[in-house]
This record gives sequence, structure tokens and C-alpha cells, in this order.
Amino acid sequence: MAKSFTHLHAHSQYSLLDGIIRFDELMPYLKELNMNACAITDHGNLHGALEFYGLARAAGIKPILGCEIYLTLDPDNIENSERERRNYHLTLLAKNLAGWKNLIWLSSNAYFHNFYYKPRVCFGHLALHSEGIIALSGCLASIVARSGHYDKEKFTFSDPDNAAESMLLGLNKIFKDNFYAEIQDNAMWEQNRYNKWLISKARQLNIPTVITTDAHYLRFKDHELHKMILAQQMKKTMEQYIKGDELRYGNGYYIRSIDEMFDAAVRQGSEEAFWNTQKIADQCNLELTLGKYQNPEFDITKCKDYEDFRRWNNKQG
Repeated sequence: MAKSFTHLHAHSQYSLLDGIIRFDELMPYLKELNMNACAITDHGNLHGALEFYGLARAAGIKPILGCEIYLTLDPDNIENSERERRNYHLTLLAKNLAGWKNLIWLSSNAYFHNFYYKPRVCFGHLALHSEGIIALSGCLASIVARSGHYDKEKFTFSDPDNAAESMLLGLNKIFKDNFYAEIQDNAMWEQNRYNKWLISKARQLNIPTVITTDAHYLRFKDHELHKMILAQQMKKTMEQYIKGDELRYGNGYYIRSIDEMFDAAVRQGSEEAFWNTQKIADQCNLELTLGKYQNPEFDITKCKDYEDFRRWNNKQG
């Protein structure tokens, strides 16, 4: 059986001061790697989605539109003094038009009503806007990964209070068959220990796994350039950044080849996670009409002040 793989977690230049993948370079590179689909999941926004969609279609690549949202337990519109600055990453992909519209709603609402350092999606809104969306549990900054305990002396990950399992079950309850436990392959010991726990727990709970690279740059050689971007984000010189212990990436956050990703899945202990990327890609079939104005339907009779408007309009008349 011929191997096929789809990158489902990737950051373009629209993940400002973090992702450096350019669409005009990505498309020919995907063709070079014999990949027929790719997702874009920028941090907290959909700014590059339509550009990506058009260029991918023109290149014969299936575009999968997504977003790595900033998840929060805070409800919308509370005072800043009551807000929790910490947020959690969650990878969302649009399967169809309903999913795309839900991504737009979640992203727009995050900017308008729950912006606090980041545009944050209220956890409570996920269930109301989950139709047509495939969710991957996320990276080490996810609500599942951060609910567990990392022992830096013993190099272990554990879930003593079952908090991580509870979050995993909660997300699975919302997205059901459209939810996948996301593992990644990098040099961080925390990731490897978390992967081991997550794969075991996912099998126990009958949740499928999927592997991503969380790509932030195109090729392996670009990791040095990526460090420069992160240093800018941290407002540090390169020397200061290298010596510091802030936001840190290894050298594996790039668009890896099919064989590299197969080997990574086997190394992490879940070959299933490799094959599931193409399964997910096959389910994502969003069709958008570009270059044509599409006016939204707006029924004013359902507005709260419609009767007042009607009376006012009759008087003008």
C-alpha cells in the first residue's frame, strides 16, 4: 500500500512573529513531496485562509482551512480583572461549509468578546459551534497536556487527579467521531512522555490518534531563521534568546516528507496516527466561491426593534 500523508497543523506568515511558511513557496514544495493536501492552522486567526485556499486550488493541492485557537474557560465579556491570562491551544479544521462558518463565528467572537492578550475562544461555545469541524487535541500547550503533571527530575508525565483524562473526554464528547488525539514528534522530553500517556489513554477510550509536526517553517534548514523571528517576538537579541528559556522550538517543526512522518509515527508508537492524516484529509471537502460577491441573508423581521422600525417607517410614509 502506497504511503500518503497530509500535514494538518501548520503555521504560515499569518501566525505573526512565529510562523514563517510562505504560501508561494509551500505549494511547489508540497508537489515535490508528492502530497495532495495540506491544512493551514494559524494562531488565533483566519487571516490567510482565502489566500491559501486560492493558491492551493490553483496548484492542484486540496486546501484544508483551520485554526489553532486559544481556548479559555473564561466566559465572554467579563472584566479584565476577572480574566485568566493563561490559554490553551486546540487545532480545528473545517470539513465543509458549515464547519467553515463555525470557524468564522468562533474566531470573530474571540476578537470581539473575549480578547485578552489573545483572541480567545470560550470553551462553552465549542459545543454550540462544532458542526462540520474536526478537532485535534493540540500540542503541549493544549488543555489536555497542561492538565497533567510533568516531573522534571524523573522526566515523567502523569495524570494524578485524572484532570487530563477529563479534558480529553470533554473534547471527545463535543466533537464525537470528529475528535482525534494529537501527538507530535520533537526533541522535547515532555512531548515524548506526554505522547506515551496520550496514546495509551486514547486506545483505552477508543479515541483515534493523529500525528502532526506543528510546522512553523518550510524546510529543516529554516530553523535558524525561525529562531530570529522568535527573538523578535521576545524583544531579545539572538544571544539573549539562545541563553534564555522562553518560547522554545526544536529543529523538527517543518514540513517533513511522507517517509519522515511515517518513521515518526512508528517511533512514537502509533502507526495509526500516520494513516489517519489522510483519512481526515479525505473528509475535508470545503467548497468556496471566490471572486463573486455573496450578500448574506438578513431577516430584519427577527430583530428586536423591528416593530419600532416598522412604525417609524409607516410614519415616514
